[in-house]
Amino acid sequence: MKNSLTVKSFLDFVSHSETEAELAKETLEECDKKTQDILHYLEFNDDPYLERKKITDLLPSIRRERRKAKDTNAILSPLVKWSRSNKKALSELQQVLGSIRKEEQYQTNRAYHYRTDIVESTLKEGINNDNE
Repeated sequence: MKNSLTVKSFLDFVSHSETEAELAKETLEECDKKTQDILHYLEFNDDPYLERKKITDLLPSIRRERRKAKDTNAILSPLVKWSRSNKKALSELQQVLGSIRKEEQYQTNRAYHYRTDIVESTLKEGINNDNE
């Protein structure tokens, strides 16, 4: 694996973590709003049992979704906090990635151009000696 791919994977992971943490935060807030809507519905409505049951049956799945979002946020928040306080380091790492890619490209396409005729003349001598 190229070194540049490892560095890029890390930078992508940090970026993806920030996005995922933001989505988890939004999901958490949305689940809290849904829960409050259900609780207020139950508080203010005296609908028949079956209608109330339909609404209360929504709670477990909302709570599971909320728990998942909360856990994701808890796991990613240290990395997000670090990345926000180290924006300069991440920017520098982007520049390092560019340098690594440039060097990898150079090494892939490099060719050596002889500065003397020592190789060519030695090979010719070898051919001439073999023919004799």
